[in-house]
Amino acid sequence: MAAITTVMSMSLMLFFIGLFVSYLLLGQRYAQRVEEALSLDIQLMDEADPSAMDHLARKLKNANFTRSVEFVDKLQALEEYQQKFGGETDITEPLGGLNPLPSSFRVKLLPAYIHADSLAKIRASLEEEVVVSIVEFPLEQMVQLRENLEVVSWLLLAIGLALLGIAFYLIFGTIRLGIYAQRLAIRSMQLIGATEAFIRRPFVTRGLVQGALSGLIGCLLVLAAWGMLALWAPTPLPMWHLRSADFIGLLLGIVLIGLLLGWAGSYLAVNRYLNKDLDKLMQD
Repeated sequence: MAAITTVMSMSLMLFFIGLFVSYLLLGQRYAQRVEEALSLDIQLMDEADPSAMDHLARKLKNANFTRSVEFVDKLQALEEYQQKFGGETDITEPLGGLNPLPSSFRVKLLPAYIHADSLAKIRASLEEEVVVSIVEFPLEQMVQLRENLEVVSWLLLAIGLALLGIAFYLIFGTIRLGIYAQRLAIRSMQLIGATEAFIRRPFVTRGLVQGALSGLIGCLLVLAAWGMLALWAPTPLPMWHLRSADFIGLLLGIVLIGLLLGWAGSYLAVNRYLNKDLDKLMQD
């Protein structure tokens, strides 16, 4: 019963820790996907010189901050506007058929350059080009997203560490209760010459087995929880947007934490009863 209680306690704690870590990874992945979707919109002057536009295109493609470059002409810009804002209203009609939207270069940046300082330098450099009218980028949204993600990440990290501490305390107490019944046997083994390592070995081995089993159960619980949510969710869950390496790392991390808790709890619990005289053992 003590072994079953230990495994169940560790499994539930590892399950909750796995959920918090998965939410943390999802937040980081969500921010990355948002960053990848954002683009620098470089609007061009009307009637811009084609040679100057070609020069700007080459400059953008060869720039160290560029992930991809797309040229959007006036007609394509109008079509995208109509699709985005709906519809039926033709914005060229009040202007006598004149398309007011400019041509532009749509540049997606490398993540390392999506920062306020880097964007300010990039914008200043591009605005010096004679064919550039204005450079737009949703910087405020990106900064707000990063700030919110940082707050949530620290909060989840604090909760995860608190859970880990509670888990270790509870698991240590549970393992200690299991070893308590054998404290006199431990003392007897020492009296006949058994070394501390020899006495400790079977308890630590059992703790590692319990930790590994708890980690596997914790992984199954995490997968089951996300599977149930996937069945109820109207749209695909973002959990499946995690990279395979992150997902595998999450599951391996749960198992490793289980092994660490099982080993440390057993080691410390056995040490509590080593080298104690009989009177103290009987009073514990």
